[in-house]
Amino acid sequence: MLFRFEEYADICYQAFGDRVKQWITLNEPWVVAIAGHATGELAPGMVDPGIADYAVAHNLIKAHAKAYRLYHSKYAATQNGMGNIARNVSVIFYAILNMFRSCWNNTQHELVRARGWR
Repeated sequence: MLFRFEEYADICYQAFGDRVKQWITLNEPWVVAIAGHATGELAPGMVDPGIADYAVAHNLIKAHAKAYRLYHSKYAATQNGMGNIARNVSVIFYAILNMFRSCWNNTQHELVRARGWR
């Protein structure tokens, strides 16, 4: 499956690299691994903590590495872009919220101000 992700990334880099300068290889891998495969809160709804979530996270990291290395070895010199993983804001937000429960309104306001969304 990893080589398919690399092929997909290659197609995207070829097709859009002249216009896209900031690539996201994975969007919120924590959500995919934990909420999708450990707690079952989100699709695909698996409840297999400590096994499936680690396997998924492992493969997500490997997929990101493949796409990242491909870009830097084949496209970076001519397209002048960069890429990374989009991390989940809510992980940081809930950690802060749990530490400072009494500051809920200020925390929410700062999140909206800093990220531009609710």
